[in-house]
Amino acid sequence: MKTSTSLTVLIKWRTLKRCSNITFFKQIVKRIVPKYTILSFIILSPVRLYGAFDDHIPSAQKAACASAITAVSMGAESMYTNPAAMFHQNSFHAVTSYTKPFNLKEINMGTVTACYSSEKYAFGTGIYYFGNQLYYENQLAAGGQISLSPAIRVGGTLRYARLSIQQYGDSGTLIGDLGALVHFSDHITWGIVVKNANSAHIGKSKEPLPHVLATGLAFHVIESLQLTLDIAKESRFPLDACSSLEYKLTRLLALRCGVGSHPARFTAGFGINISRIKIDYAFRTHNDLGFTHLFSVHFSK
Repeated sequence: MKTSTSLTVLIKWRTLKRCSNITFFKQIVKRIVPKYTILSFIILSPVRLYGAFDDHIPSAQKAACASAITAVSMGAESMYTNPAAMFHQNSFHAVTSYTKPFNLKEINMGTVTACYSSEKYAFGTGIYYFGNQLYYENQLAAGGQISLSPAIRVGGTLRYARLSIQQYGDSGTLIGDLGALVHFSDHITWGIVVKNANSAHIGKSKEPLPHVLATGLAFHVIESLQLTLDIAKESRFPLDACSSLEYKLTRLLALRCGVGSHPARFTAGFGINISRIKIDYAFRTHNDLGFTHLFSVHFSK
């Protein structure tokens, strides 16, 4: 079956995470890049849809912090990270982000999310896209958060996830996420989130989608410095330990960096505040796949 080389690149990106010899697999794909491939490999291979709907990165801030943000209130983007942390200092917050993972020209990934929040509650909606014309994932999400007390917040997100493969049709499912956020003091916050809490499946073969359990602490060491520590376990993969630092150099500029264990990565970035608009940039490394650059634009009022 004749397809473009972009499908080969996409298969590489999705299966590298599970390949026992990543470097060898990468070099084979990079050097050969066939003009003909078997699209049914995606459907019939042992990994099949295990790569679908991986935990994604909704903003450059999460990327710059190595995903160690379970205990950080980030407004609209928290709907995808920990819905209990959707509170934002402004009543309305919207963010859009875009990247080409590992600089693969054939693959696009983007998110648009918005939320309204108050001291008592927050709710929002968003859309996520990954892939290209041959293979793509869409997620339409709606989430909410409520304050049980000044120190405790709980929240949930419901995502309708749809997977489409050219010439093989599409399939969709509902995914539910649950989270909690506890403020122990003005300086320490604890968060926990369970993703795919309803054990969603997709496709006629009822392939299980990934479960993720993440928990973390955020320490406000001083007003301008924040330290975060997270651990996360996705089904079928080793435990990921990650941490980050964010330093607000001025009211207009924040600097961020982070590290993670699985995959091994270093991340960094910055945020620029211009009135109601904030622009974030981040990059993250991968030992075999190189750099990923990510941009986000925030609007709040």
